[in-house]
Amino acid sequence: MLSAFIARPIVELKQRDKSKIESILAYGDRLLVGLSHGSLRVYRVNELIDEAQSHHGPATEDQTHSSSAKQNAVDLMREEEKFSKHKIDQLAVIKEANLLLSLSNGLVSTHDLQTYELQETLLKTKGATTFA
Repeated sequence: MLSAFIARPIVELKQRDKSKIESILAYGDRLLVGLSHGSLRVYRVNELIDEAQSHHGPATEDQTHSSSAKQNAVDLMREEEKFSKHKIDQLAVIKEANLLLSLSNGLVSTHDLQTYELQETLLKTKGATTFA
């Protein structure tokens, strides 16, 4: 049977972490995760290479789990702890403008996509629950 992808857990918060994941955005090889206390975590998603599959055909489930355990699915690149004062409800990227959009506390804000610095809070969006 053919499948387009294999579902694997890649980001799990540790028990001592008091926050929870509120929003998630995949952008290229980056995974942006908005947390309940306003932090933004940026992960790099690694290609998982199944050596068993490349040498001996399709890998069995046991081989897949053992090779995945040796390699991290993601690496934490950075954490912006003061990204927002409130939980981050939604994230989006406007690639052409090099912008990251966030929805937090009913307001849409724009951030630089490289530095994640706040550029502008759009006050006319007050009370927003989502954007497209």
